[in-house]
Amino acid sequence: DPQQLHLNFKGSKLGDADAAAIGRALQSMPHLRTLELDLGDNQIGDDGASLIAAGLQQSTGLEVVRLRLSRNPVGAYGIKAIAASISARVRCLELAFAETSADDRAARALGNQLASKRFWRLDLDLAGNRITDGGAAKLASGFLAEQSSRPILVALRLDLARNQLTDFGAATIAQAAAEKQSLVRFDADVAGNRLTSRGEAAVAEAQGAVARRRRLTPER
Repeated sequence: DPQQLHLNFKGSKLGDADAAAIGRALQSMPHLRTLELDLGDNQIGDDGASLIAAGLQQSTGLEVVRLRLSRNPVGAYGIKAIAASISARVRCLELAFAETSADDRAARALGNQLASKRFWRLDLDLAGNRITDGGAAKLASGFLAEQSSRPILVALRLDLARNQLTDFGAATIAQAAAEKQSLVRFDADVAGNRLTSRGEAAVAEAQGAVARRRRLTPER
């Protein structure tokens, strides 16, 4: 199917030059609707991520994007470029940046860039990074903000395990998720942070509140 592309280059020792080739290939696929690209466990940095982003910008017909760059030396600059490149038509988005160089600047960039997008489903893997409560707040204020001008987010998976969150950061995300009435699926992993039972309970309560909504709301 010329409208779908599924590629798995996980652990293939790819660098920025290889990412540039992938970016050029994407530029030649403006009619692509579904992209699944696993580039985990490579050596792609900010420059390579930005070149992939340049290719994504040309794929304006994309509706489903699953892009995995976990365990690459990519930081805030590359993550911001990827987030900014996501087409306004994308409804289902998965981005994986686990064990990269993501910090609060990366979280802020994701929150700011994704706030204007129109997702039904969003999956963000940011495990094993250096995100603090400030970054968590920027994430929550971005894609969990209520905006009547866009389709509503109904499913969110957020992996923030093994970062630098405290109870405050966990509670910020939990409260935003619980208050977003459109959300009927919410899965958050905050294990391995600086939480007490209070922070863990806040997340569990938010997941319970969203699950109760799911039982009353037909899934899209």
